[in-house]
Amino acid sequence: MKESKIVNAEEIILNDSGQSILEFILLLTIVLSLSIMLSGGLNGQIAKRWKILVSLISGPTETIIEVR
Repeated sequence: MKESKIVNAEEIILNDSGQSILEFILLLTIVLSLSIMLSGGLNGQIAKRWKILVSLISGPTETIIEVR
């Protein structure tokens, strides 16, 4: 009786069904979260650079430049 429990425990430990889908989901989650964080951070920097460039190109003017 004890031997069958040991065999079942070994089968459970060695059973890797579902491991690849779990790894895929974890990898996809990491990649998506990194891309969202990077795009959010870069959008603010790009907007600041565009505002500086437009201000330089437009020269001295009384028009207020706003980034939406």
